[in-house]
Amino acid sequence: MRDSTEDLFDLSDDKLALLDLLLEEEGLETPVVPRILPRPTDIDALPLSYAQQRLWFLEELTPGTATYHIPLIMRVHGAIDPAVLERALGLLMQRHEILRTTFAGINGSSQQVIHEQLPLAIVHTDLRELPWAERGAAALIEVREAIQRPFNLHTGPLLRMHLLQMADDETLLVLVIHHIVFDGWSMGVFFQELSQLYTAVAQNQPNPLPPLALQYADFTLWQRDWLQGDAL
Repeated sequence: MRDSTEDLFDLSDDKLALLDLLLEEEGLETPVVPRILPRPTDIDALPLSYAQQRLWFLEELTPGTATYHIPLIMRVHGAIDPAVLERALGLLMQRHEILRTTFAGINGSSQQVIHEQLPLAIVHTDLRELPWAERGAAALIEVREAIQRPFNLHTGPLLRMHLLQMADDETLLVLVIHHIVFDGWSMGVFFQELSQLYTAVAQNQPNPLPPLALQYADFTLWQRDWLQGDAL
């Protein structure tokens, strides 16, 4: 997930100075934006971001819809070890809390629930026994099912991965993630880190990725705290 308010932190000093000048000409002041900090460890209730709140509401109105599913299908040439990929995906989910987050209505309000573990099994379907002319149609059926199958926001996981073995050296990787925990900007980060972790697991190397200083839940608390009152 990415919210437009995050873009303010990506501005260079020159762009910030220009923003100050433009706001000054309009008789406005640059808002003082507090830094995002790691959340205190004693926080029990984690609110949703405003973007998540909207998706939660829409999902509750129309449960079971695939409207907010983000699919990606990749054709991979070369061998993929499903067991190695599953371990790499597990490491990635441990790195990003949002990938092991579910959502609940508690005391009349929606909250994020971050799980220590949220196991996810990769489905591996071998289509090589079918005649070549039939594999494409069979793969399309599998892809449609993976995309259309509902997620349960209360229980998770809110992503699924399916490997379709088309040939000895060709695999379709199907990833489907609910938009409440993911967006298009996240896709590049997801696959870059998954690739690094896959290589490390395959070579029996340690996790090459350092711990994250901030998680998405830290952003939601910051957003809820800052975007209220005069900041709105």
